[in-house]
Amino acid sequence: MNNGHGLSFKRLFSRQSEAADEEPILLPREAAPAARRQEKPAFPFTAVVGQEELKLALQLCVIDPTIGGVLVMGHRGTAKSTAVRSLAALLPRLDRVANCPYNCDPEAPS
Repeated sequence: MNNGHGLSFKRLFSRQSEAADEEPILLPREAAPAARRQEKPAFPFTAVVGQEELKLALQLCVIDPTIGGVLVMGHRGTAKSTAVRSLAALLPRLDRVANCPYNCDPEAPS
């Protein structure tokens, strides 16, 4: 099967190593995504142009978390994800209990 570039998929994805005695490097399942993920700097929140209602709603949720969140909707390319990621980059990290689906606070056991 040819992929249009002169290389076959079978050859591209073969598991044979060039050296027969070479062991593959395996990462633990938990470490693999973090090892592959490259942290890139977030776009500055103050540099988002327009979207004044979205920025105000996000800022109000930071000030008063009892609001319950913001549902962000809009067409492609309107800075929805960029605005949310840039604001999240400004917030302090929160300590949470590992493997808790409810983001449990370690200071308030339940």
